Amino acid sequence: MGRICPDGVAATADHARPIDANVIEAIADWCDALHGDLPLQDAFAALAAGLGAEAGMLVRTQFSDFRPMRVAVWDRAGGRNPSPLSVSYADGHFGPPIARPRAASVWLSSSDDDAGDRDPALEGWQMRRGLGEFAVLVLAGGPGARDHIELHFRAALVPATLAALGAVLPTMARTWTNRQVGLVTRTAQGLSARTLDRC
Repeated sequence: MGRICPDGVAATADHARPIDANVIEAIADWCDALHGDLPLQDAFAALAAGLGAEAGMLVRTQFSDFRPMRVAVWDRAGGRNPSPLSVSYADGHFGPPIARPRAASVWLSSSDDDAGDRDPALEGWQMRRGLGEFAVLVLAGGPGARDHIELHFRAALVPATLAALGAVLPTMARTWTNRQVGLVTRTAQGLSARTLDRC
């Protein structure tokens, strides 16, 4: 199914290591951004980079039409690569099981053993970019919408990174539920304006 733990990845004694200082600083910036003290786009970029991703996207999917809305996007090689991250892959890859996931859950493509009706778009994009792992971090899965983070990595995640995700995701999900009203809409509109300016 792809989900590796219903409440995030548990950090076992074997894999419990100190979380990198960059990740701790990025989480602090994330919390500040959710209260309007920093631009969410900047905090998201620092978080994705701190976790070792090559690209990432913060996405809101309304259950009324299941059309993902890009809220924030970061791509380490986006400006230099002919295939920048521009679309959400969560629903196409994980299908119906991720439609209404539990908050603070982590979904990994490398743990997804159901290749049934999977959309091949993710695999094609990963091949063009030389990427090997796709992770979805669920922030909220309420009655009307799902908010999640998509991260793309060069290779399968090592236990230390999984432990770091397990340690920070519950806090990220909690702070997400208490974010400043209107933050998602404002950030998404800013992203759309920046995208149109480049066309």
